[in-house]
Amino acid sequence: MNGLASDNIQQAANSMLISQSIVGSSLVFICFAMNGHVDIKSVLFGVILSILPTQLGMQMANFKVKVLGVFNPKSLAVTNITTKWAYTALLFISVIHFSSVSYTEMLLAYVVTTLAHLISPAFS
Repeated sequence: MNGLASDNIQQAANSMLISQSIVGSSLVFICFAMNGHVDIKSVLFGVILSILPTQLGMQMANFKVKVLGVFNPKSLAVTNITTKWAYTALLFISVIHFSSVSYTEMLLAYVVTTLAHLISPAFS
């Protein structure tokens, strides 16, 4: 049971990574093709801010199953969401404080890349 639950979580994480990577790289390519009208650094930060916390949350839930043996779906969901939002807030604050980016473009790229969760079932 432990390996099956861990494999299911890993498969979900992989399908989300694939869908977000496709949408994010398409967004960066479109912005690159606009040739200077959009700040690519801001878009790239927005894409990274969407992908990284999602993967960290899923890996933390996977860790709970593998190492701690937790099989409670509610506990795993809370772990995933808490980890995701904590790292999202931390990364947003870090990027805003230490980098000069266009906040509107970064937030738009974050939202569009996060919406890629809607197409992730197609990759499972």
